[in-house]
Amino acid sequence: MTGKCERNPATGRIRHRPHPPGHVSTFGTKKEVYHGKAKKTRGGLTKSDLTLSKHGKVVSKKMQQRGKTLRRLQQHISKRKNKKKCDKRVRMARGQERMTAGREYDAMTEQYENIIAGL
Repeated sequence: MTGKCERNPATGRIRHRPHPPGHVSTFGTKKEVYHGKAKKTRGGLTKSDLTLSKHGKVVSKKMQQRGKTLRRLQQHISKRKNKKKCDKRVRMARGQERMTAGREYDAMTEQYENIIAGL
């Protein structure tokens, strides 16, 4: 055998020689690229495109920023939904708005009638 492989005399199996020290692969995983073991990923990401997440996982800077933006947006939307829901309940209690959705409508109708009876 010539080249990078040689046969193990004890077992007869082919044994690959390790890379010399300082060897850098062209392609690798995000982790390998981040730690300098490879130049880039198959998708073309280089070390400058990668960063560590708060959990210690290697992720692309672009996707990390996108995730942060989406999370903030979801939090904002959920706050607005809760606020709208509370506002709707108040308006319904005052008799300014009616709801026509099964059980919720029945429950709100009872509350409304109780409020009116109390006045």
